Amino acid sequence: MLKPGIRGGQNTILDSFLEEDQIHALVVMALSQQLQDLLNRKAPATGAVQMAWRSGLEHAIDAGLPESAVLALTEAAADPRQLNEAIRALLRTTRAENRPADAVWSEFVQVVDESDYALDAWTAGLDRFFAWLQRQGRATDWRNAVGYLHCCAMAEPGSPLPALVDDMLDRYGFEGGDPDRTH
Repeated sequence: MLKPGIRGGQNTILDSFLEEDQIHALVVMALSQQLQDLLNRKAPATGAVQMAWRSGLEHAIDAGLPESAVLALTEAAADPRQLNEAIRALLRTTRAENRPADAVWSEFVQVVDESDYALDAWTAGLDRFFAWLQRQGRATDWRNAVGYLHCCAMAEPGSPLPALVDDMLDRYGFEGGDPDRTH
């Protein structure tokens, strides 16, 4: 059965010729088997949620992150918004510093490995940090965000990193970044 408008209710020429399963097959075709399996685990059903996860994967791949980094970051992210925000921040740094994404990622992995926290705690902490910045109408790059979280992690080892980030932002705010630049 053809399902016109399966992507957000818009009738497109593609929708009129392809069934939902065929569109899904086209969408995931470019991903490696590992990435496809991860995408299917994160969002088993096709639709908006899977497309949001896929958007993060595509941005990470387009940025030049190695597949191992894309897998790790996607696995650690609690939701597609968290993944996409982390990727956007990483890309801001690669562009601003004119450096390859894999080099920026390697530095981040080193910081995570030297801390008491797993990657999912860092991802959740970054999410809290970027949400706070967004409420302030501000943005910053990956390096500043990771640096702030590193300071939080050193301040009270053993406390949950996302809670430390919230506490430090409430107490001290954040002086870095560009207050005129929004997401």
